Amino acid sequence: MAHPIWTGSINFGLVTIPVKLYSGIREHELRFHYLHRKDEGRIKNERVCTVCGQKVAWKDIVRGYEYAKDAYVALTDEDFGPSPNADVERRSQSVARWREWWRMSWLTGHQLRLCCFSQIL
Repeated sequence: MAHPIWTGSINFGLVTIPVKLYSGIREHELRFHYLHRKDEGRIKNERVCTVCGQKVAWKDIVRGYEYAKDAYVALTDEDFGPSPNADVERRSQSVARWREWWRMSWLTGHQLRLCCFSQIL
């Protein structure tokens, strides 16, 4: 049963009405299972196939979505396509390179100013 996120009361003179506030949103997320590539049997933490009972190597394990009781769709990396964060990763690398360039150029300019200042003295 859901738990209230707030509990309180409303008062009208001598009458008190208890009030509980519940969240109106439920999270629905996809949950994937490890499957044996050969016969799509579900893999437990021991990496043992539930269908054939054999231990399964990591190279033979794929991700699968359970759409009905004991009915799976096996998915590969190609099914997911490129990472949605690929552009963000590229931009963060550009920012990191720009920061390094700025730091180096500031140090070079600062050292140049110190060199010129020491020659004046």
